[in-house]
This record gives sequence, C-alpha cells and structure tokens, in this order.
Amino acid sequence: SRELLRLKARSMPGTTPMGAHRVADLDASLQSMEHEVFGMAREYADAITQKDNEKLGGLAFAKRINALKLNCSKSVIAIVTEAMATIGIQAYKNNGQFSLGRQLRDAHSAVMQVHNDRIQQTNASILLVHKGA
Repeated sequence: SRELLRLKARSMPGTTPMGAHRVADLDASLQSMEHEVFGMAREYADAITQKDNEKLGGLAFAKRINALKLNCSKSVIAIVTEAMATIGIQAYKNNGQFSLGRQLRDAHSAVMQVHNDRIQQTNASILLVHKGA
C-alpha cells in the first residue's frame, strides 16, 4: 500500500493522497509486531547464551512464546486487511501489481497452522497450574 500511495503522490505533487494516514497506522502496527518478535528473539538468544535451560523449559517462557504466536497471527490479519482497504479494489485482483489476495490467505493460515484455540487452551492450563506464569 505504501508503494501505491507513493505513485499517487508523485502524480499529484503538493498533495497528500487519500489513505496516507492508513499507511502511517500500518507502519506503526508493523513496528509494534517487529518489536514483539525481536524482543522475544533476544530473550531466547540470551537464555541460550547463558545456557538457562530452566528458563527455556519453564512454563512462563512457554506461555510468552505462545502469546507471541497468538498476537502476531491476529495482528498480521489486521495489517493485511487494512492494507487491502488502503489500496482498494486493486488489492482484490489476483493478477495485479498491488494484489494482496495471497498475503491475506497466508495471514489467515497463521491462525490455523498450529491452531490458536489449542494454544489458548494450553496457555489457560499454564495460568491455572503455575504460579507467576
């Protein structure tokens, strides 16, 4: 959606294209998701470096990893959907430069690959049995 808005902006110098505010929101959502993923990756790398097997095998860490998957799988659907709304009909066409049909399908598959319901059930069990998780 950013590329489409850049093209529109170049064709109308001095004006901000309709939908530009959505791209700013999308960028913020992407940055938030990246921060969450890279933060967990750093935590994991630190635990590996320190050979902290207790942490890596702990329920609290498992719950946070599960929450990361849940949050990201929901966020990516919202991000792609908003990008489609920003682009408009061109995003729905399967053969265009700005088509996002494949990305939307892939985003929805994140919920189903390891089903979110099962992960939520696991996290609920962890919350019930582990103090401090």
